[in-house]
Amino acid sequence: MIDKRQFKATSLFVILQHVIESELKDLEDYIDEISIDLTDKQKKLEDDISKANINIEDNSEFDYQSFFDEDINRYLIVFPVYTYNPLMLTIFGLFENWLKKLCDIDNRKGLNLIKVADLNGEGYIEKSRKYLKLVAEIDLGDEDNIWKEITKYRKIRNLISHNNSNIIKDSSKKIIQQEMFLIISKDDGIEFDLATGDFYIKDKEFLKLFIKTIKIYLKSIIDQLKIRKIVLKNSSYPLQDGFWIKQNTEEMLNKFTTLIDIIDKSEIKNNNNNQLDLNSKLEDSIDILSQNLTKQFAFFCNAKWEESDKNLIINNKELGLIDLKKIYNS
Repeated sequence: MIDKRQFKATSLFVILQHVIESELKDLEDYIDEISIDLTDKQKKLEDDISKANINIEDNSEFDYQSFFDEDINRYLIVFPVYTYNPLMLTIFGLFENWLKKLCDIDNRKGLNLIKVADLNGEGYIEKSRKYLKLVAEIDLGDEDNIWKEITKYRKIRNLISHNNSNIIKDSSKKIIQQEMFLIISKDDGIEFDLATGDFYIKDKEFLKLFIKTIKIYLKSIIDQLKIRKIVLKNSSYPLQDGFWIKQNTEEMLNKFTTLIDIIDKSEIKNNNNNQLDLNSKLEDSIDILSQNLTKQFAFFCNAKWEESDKNLIINNKELGLIDLKKIYNS
């Protein structure tokens, strides 16, 4: 009979990863779809202006540019502003929500009492990073460059949301002295007005690069959070040695199966009363040892123990241990 624990529920982290990937794919498809219409209109406008330029190049008195002013403002400024800037806020809001879910799921493991809300930081993004590093104890070192990119996007998002898409936050300083001047003015995906400090996202690739960045960052977090974790520490040996104890317990179980096999094959089993009494005591001891060792092994595999587990070892010995590892590691 196949143990149903081999088909236990998929990790919530894995489920959330699939949800994130699916939502991001839908978002990218949506960005592509709406940008096609806008790009087509911009291309038609450029073609119309070029044709007008050719047709009236001999008439320098006619200001053909003013004829297209309304369409230029509509398709090159207004429509991109109302298309890409709000999408930036949407993407960032989803990112914050996913980080919150990841941290909440990790907290429900019960390995700590600290929640993201208990930590200091500038906004939920900063707090979640602090939680993941200090509480969940995952290594984000390899993602420092990605984190710098996310910080850049966060600042751009805040300017859009809280500063009316303008980089001037300190009116006593010139525009070129504002904190985000270099980042905003040098980004090819952003249209920037040097005179006023206003900006808007003009290219879908800016948003798609942001999506790619958060996808990499979230995947790195999920890959570490979904790993089963046993934390064991004491004041004399303050290391997380759950993995070592798991290996040690497995080795003890392996030796134990060998011992059972030796007892089964020995000539100690016969029908005289003394030997029957000894056999009974041995069986009781083997039962207790098998129960305790399998319970310990289940704990360090972060698995659920059942009464039948001890019998797998007693009855099937080494093959039972192989079956038990499949159940606990599934």
